[in-house]
Amino acid sequence: MISRDQPCAVPSPDRSGPGSVIVEPSAGNTGIGMAFVCAAGGYRCILIMPDSFSIERRKLNRFLGAELMLTPKEKGIKGAVARPGKSSRQPTRPTCHGNPANPGIHRQTTASEIRHDTAGQVDAVVIASGTGGTLTGVAERLKQSKPEVHVVAVEPENSAILSGGSPARI
Repeated sequence: MISRDQPCAVPSPDRSGPGSVIVEPSAGNTGIGMAFVCAAGGYRCILIMPDSFSIERRKLNRFLGAELMLTPKEKGIKGAVARPGKSSRQPTRPTCHGNPANPGIHRQTTASEIRHDTAGQVDAVVIASGTGGTLTGVAERLKQSKPEVHVVAVEPENSAILSGGSPARI
């Protein structure tokens, strides 16, 4: 099993190997990335998502070899996170939602890429919120070197969690 202090990724070969089961609640970029990595590494990938998420995301994830478990749209993403994985073997659950390694990797990589690509002259960044990992990691690292950088979180109107609303039930 991946511990909560490891990055959101498939386990290292010494923990499990091809044929292992990776279960992740995600219909976003994390899920697509997980499906891609699992396909390349020979892992079985099960993505859990509300049944209201787009057909295009479902098709892309299936194309990459992921199996989908759909949860009732009324329960939103929280229903997907709460659903246990069912397989013949104990699944690995990377748990990008709430995993401190999620923002950690963006502190190390994404923020560095932004600083490099802007020659350190970044004044503001606008980041869509999902798990919050990209936003948190990038903001923390950029503000270390340039405290006045302005960081803006963008959230869907129907899932305005940051501004006090409820998660989407789309």
